[in-house]
Amino acid sequence: MANVEKYLSRNDVAKRLSVSTITVGRWLKSGKLTGYKFGDSVRIRKSDLDKFIAENRIKSSEFSEDKTKKLLDLAGKWIGPKEEYYKILESIKESQKNAEF
Repeated sequence: MANVEKYLSRNDVAKRLSVSTITVGRWLKSGKLTGYKFGDSVRIRKSDLDKFIAENRIKSSEFSEDKTKKLLDLAGKWIGPKEEYYKILESIKESQKNAEF
């Protein structure tokens, strides 16, 4: 018996990724996610979904660098109470400690 590829509906994909079907539609329209049209139905191959997920994986270092940049931006513009400023600096220190290099 041949290996039959599994196809998913937009709703199936949305449920699996905890996003709306509108978001899935945007990914399809932009070409980020590959879909196939059969009559009025749009289907996504499971292998294409797996590829999409792998391509959108973020490394923890990318996430930490982005968060750190935003926190440094905020700290540089801070005009509030000193206690809050120190909390921001502590957050920056924590994000650096958890970053992968």
